[in-house]
Amino acid sequence: MKKRIVSLLLVLILVLGMFPATGASAAATYDADAAIAYAKAHWNDGKGLCAEFVSRCVIAGGINIGVETGTGGCWRAIQNATGLKKQDLKLNSDGYATKALNGDNLRAGDVVVQWCKTHTIAPHILICGGYDARGYATFYAHNGALNNKRYNLGLNEAYDHTKACDMGGQVIRLTTLDPAVAGDSVTFTGTERPFHYSYATGVTFDYELSYTGTRPSEYGVYLGSSQSNMSEKFRWPLGGTANPYDIADTVQYLEHNTTYYYQFFAVVNGKIIKDSIKSFTTPLDSSKITVSTYQECGYRITIPAYQEVYCYNSPTSKDKYLFYEEHSEPFTLFCTRRYVMSDGTVRYYLMTERGDQLYFRFLTNMKSDTVHNYKDTIVVEGNCIEPGYTKEVCGCGESYVSGLIPSGHQWGSWTVVQQATATTDGSKVRSCSVCGRKETEVIPASGQPASNPFTDVKAGAYYYDPVLWAVNEGITTGTGNGTTFSPDMNCTRAQVVTFLWRAAGSPKPTSSYNPFRDVKAGAYYYDAVLWAVEKGITTGTGNGTTFSPDMSCTRSQVVTFLHRSAGTPAPTSSRNPFRDVASNAYYYNAVLWAVEKGITTGTGDGTTFTPEMVCSRGQIVTFLYRRYN
Repeated sequence: MKKRIVSLLLVLILVLGMFPATGASAAATYDADAAIAYAKAHWNDGKGLCAEFVSRCVIAGGINIGVETGTGGCWRAIQNATGLKKQDLKLNSDGYATKALNGDNLRAGDVVVQWCKTHTIAPHILICGGYDARGYATFYAHNGALNNKRYNLGLNEAYDHTKACDMGGQVIRLTTLDPAVAGDSVTFTGTERPFHYSYATGVTFDYELSYTGTRPSEYGVYLGSSQSNMSEKFRWPLGGTANPYDIADTVQYLEHNTTYYYQFFAVVNGKIIKDSIKSFTTPLDSSKITVSTYQECGYRITIPAYQEVYCYNSPTSKDKYLFYEEHSEPFTLFCTRRYVMSDGTVRYYLMTERGDQLYFRFLTNMKSDTVHNYKDTIVVEGNCIEPGYTKEVCGCGESYVSGLIPSGHQWGSWTVVQQATATTDGSKVRSCSVCGRKETEVIPASGQPASNPFTDVKAGAYYYDPVLWAVNEGITTGTGNGTTFSPDMNCTRAQVVTFLWRAAGSPKPTSSYNPFRDVKAGAYYYDAVLWAVEKGITTGTGNGTTFSPDMSCTRSQVVTFLHRSAGTPAPTSSRNPFRDVASNAYYYNAVLWAVEKGITTGTGDGTTFTPEMVCSRGQIVTFLYRRYN
């Protein structure tokens, strides 16, 4: 006998109320790997429709049915042969099954029925290939061939189905049928001993493995905080020849005062034989941990559906208790403090309507939105080149910048450099008495000033030439009814990307791939965003599934977009004139490149760039003008 200790840090994600285990025929067995191997080889061979394809896949996996030609006959035959029943799948708002919503209740090899509740019929049947890198379920299918790709179970307009139909998905969990090993059996007997020491909470398993027939090659255990989220925690070779074989294994760093479920398994001839599921509860822990950092803001915490919330009586307590039971829908908690603990975990402070003061653990599947409490105001006056701004500063260090109207150049009178004739344009120039900047204007041969369509773009403004250039190049048509440009209006992410796209000649995207759920076909910026994704100009916001088109764009973001649109060239010099542009900032190379190209000269006295200031429409057009002229 060998004693082993396995130290595993288990993140507590308690998800109860998932799919229940379903009783299956004792004779039914299923080899998911064999079924998937058939699907990979025959997904596009044109042999039969969807039901015939799935029938052959599950037959390859060992299920004794005939080849069915209709979806209804197919799923009924599978149910009759296995004793399993269809169970509902959870779909996201776009109609796709995901691992976040379904977990191990949908696995590679399971059969999925697209189910129309409106007509009480299955228009399609598929076999699951697992999950892709972004957590979307993938499928193999015929007639509408799928080679391990995503499939929208919430939409099917074939036959009598329409967009108005209540469409969903159901799963026949064939992977719950472990492949049997004929003539072989394995029994586990013993006990588990939960413990808590000053350095760890865990469990020691004292068991004996007995077998008849073939000797197992390996044994191991599945462990989790609910029966639906158990995962493999150790697997060891079965050495020696002893029968029974002594097992003494330890798993450390579990959550204290928590019920865990476990299930031993053995590997015989490459097949897994599982023991029954058992449970234990870890002891209480009365020790304390310390607070590393503390922030006081407002926090909105979104709790996912079927998520239990455990709370503590103090920020440093380790003993927790169930406060919110699982909900069938997501819900929001409003908190006022955030603690980062010495063990790296995060807790939030919550006061209930009853006056209870609670501290609950933040889990990776929760979503947190900060509501900052801006208290301090910093004002930077504008100059004749760059506008000033105000900065609202929160106690946590976050800040918000809003633009002010720039003071404008102090222009002198125009001096004619060259008189216009009847056939030749002339020119005139004027200078700013503050910064010395010069502006030149063409005197048309007709003697009339150049056309300016906007009532709010005045000669002498720093953005005057850039705006007229942008109109001439088709980059902007103005705002409202086209008689205004709104140069001091904050520029949104959608507007910036659209300006860049138009400056590049409004190229058509080469692909229809759209990773963002908040960018809809028909939006004026739709082609511009898809083009920007293709060119590597943007990867979106948050977790990469949103673009946030209406979010105001900062100076650092605009310069970064320009830099990427130019192919992210490296600056030729390491000279950095700005004290507020750190070398580790994501926009560092972009700003140095923009300085070299004359796109920006900074703000204030030229020693700052003010990266977090929101960029106005006048500024972005000026940046583009300097970039392309």
